[in-house]
Amino acid sequence: MNFNLIAEQWDRIGQFHAAFPAGHTTASAALQRLNRFQPSNRYHAANRELGRALKTEFVLQYMSEPQLRARVRRGLLKVEQLHALARAVYYGQRGRISAREVYD
Repeated sequence: MNFNLIAEQWDRIGQFHAAFPAGHTTASAALQRLNRFQPSNRYHAANRELGRALKTEFVLQYMSEPQLRARVRRGLLKVEQLHALARAVYYGQRGRISAREVYD
């Protein structure tokens, strides 16, 4: 990770990310703007490096804290249960007959 690049672009990164809570831009508009930069652009590269650093920090925290792993697991199970319910109710078991009763 290139922390010197992040430090060099820190003021621009701060301005970019401060626009979200202030309501000056939406996430989709900001990401479109960020994606217009070439990967070789130093600002784009600094944002990528910052993302890598934050992801690494989260992975290390996840590995070392059982409470965090349990919280993430509970959240994933809730989402999986919600998706299963949506498939069962909305899509009618995707065309499969799961009951043994025959209705006339």
